Amino acid sequence: MKRLLTAFAVVTALIAPTMAASPAPDAARTAMIGKWHDNADDPGMYWQFNADGTYDMAGMKGKWLLFSGAKPPKDATPAQIDTPDRNTTYLELKDSDGLMFYVVAHVDRTSMELDYIHGAGNGIHNFTRVTGKAPPRPTGY
Repeated sequence: MKRLLTAFAVVTALIAPTMAASPAPDAARTAMIGKWHDNADDPGMYWQFNADGTYDMAGMKGKWLLFSGAKPPKDATPAQIDTPDRNTTYLELKDSDGLMFYVVAHVDRTSMELDYIHGAGNGIHNFTRVTGKAPPRPTGY
């Protein structure tokens, strides 16, 4: 029994970091404002998230919105995002071509991870902050 509990603790320690909670929409919004480089893209291509809710993604412009899976907007239908996870923060990008949805898996002062929903070939995007005021560090650091 002791070996089983030890094995369970080891497996839990290995899996837990991959199950980290998505940041809350308000915190994610503050952290996302600025210019980001998608690490898999051409070095000259950037994603810019503006405080007024507009974005520029390598020349494609539109509106961006963060929302909780507990309160999705009407555009976030099951066909678009499957069944929303109540504890997940989503990013909606809207331009003249339509909508794109991402899960905001992580965002902090210097890095961001967005997971494209229904994106064959697009998948996970890892970003590095280029410009923009990074959010203040939480107290206790």
